[in-house]
Amino acid sequence: AEIWDFKTGRFSEDKLPPYWFQLYAYANGLFNLELAKQDQPIKLVLCFVDEEKLVEKIVSKEDVEKYLLEVIPKTQTPWIVDTNQCEYCSFAKICKQ
Repeated sequence: AEIWDFKTGRFSEDKLPPYWFQLYAYANGLFNLELAKQDQPIKLVLCFVDEEKLVEKIVSKEDVEKYLLEVIPKTQTPWIVDTNQCEYCSFAKICKQ
């Protein structure tokens, strides 16, 4: 199985973490719904169309579970501010951070 996500705009390493989270979540769905074989990896691809650049990862079910177990708890603490994301946030103009 492969999961592709097409992105516009310029490639930047800083933009990748939320994009990877999205693809790992989709991969988790494929494994949980048994739409992908449990013992075979899934190819995740971020396609930056403006630059014709592909960024790829091959992940197993165990990789996906480990990643989500590390990342999901961070989404449960919205009061902890990550100012590294401020420039991408749509609320940056009104936020007091």
